[in-house]
Amino acid sequence: RRAKLHQSHTITREQLSVRDHMSQILRRLSTTEFLEFNQLFNELLQQPTADATAVVVVHFLAMLELAKEALIAISQAKPYDPIYLRLAYRQPAVPA
Repeated sequence: RRAKLHQSHTITREQLSVRDHMSQILRRLSTTEFLEFNQLFNELLQQPTADATAVVVVHFLAMLELAKEALIAISQAKPYDPIYLRLAYRQPAVPA
């Protein structure tokens, strides 16, 4: 026995731009010397959105594209340490 379904569903698609997310990341990094990877995504998840998973994926792709274009540097001191992002053209501060 099969139940007959007579409901229709409308699926809306949110347009996500990797370039827009690249700009967001660059703006965020322009206000600080370093940004912790987790902090970047925690801030992103605070924003209300219809599809958080898609937004996180696009943001991650934007971060990878920025690294590929040598606009940001991604560093980690050793395995399991925090991952940090910084603008590639900004030299890290040297402790006195």
